[in-house]
Amino acid sequence: MAKIFIMIYPWSIKYKDKIFSELDRLGRKLEEKEVKPAEKIIKKQFGKYMNKSFYRQIVSDFKNKRVLIAVYGGNYNEFAKKKEKLREKYGHYSKLAIKGKHRGAVLHTSRNRDEYEKETKLWRDYLNDIVN
Repeated sequence: MAKIFIMIYPWSIKYKDKIFSELDRLGRKLEEKEVKPAEKIIKKQFGKYMNKSFYRQIVSDFKNKRVLIAVYGGNYNEFAKKKEKLREKYGHYSKLAIKGKHRGAVLHTSRNRDEYEKETKLWRDYLNDIVN
C-alpha cells in the first residue's frame, strides 16, 4: 500500500467532509491536519510553477488561508482518477476557476513515492518550525 499526500485547497475546505468521504472509499486516512500556511511554504510547495503567469496568484490565494493536509494509504492511480472526478464535482466553486486559472482545482495528491516523500518532508519540517 502506497502513502499519498493530499492537500485540500482553501476554497474547497467547506467540502472537506464530502471529499474525505469519497477518498475514504479508496484508502485509509492515516493523518490529517488543518493549517494556515505562511507564504514560504506555499512558495516551496508550488515552486515548480515559479515561472508561470499564475504563480503569484497561487501564492496570494493560499497565503494564510486554511488548507487541509492529510496522508492516505492507497493506490496512486486510483487517487489520481478520484481527484479528477472531485474536480468535476466541486471545482466550479474554485476561486482560481472563476478567475480562469487551474480549471477548478480542488485538491492536490502526490503522484508517486518520490513526490510523497518530498512533500511530507516539506510540510513536516514546516510544522516543526512553527511549533518549536
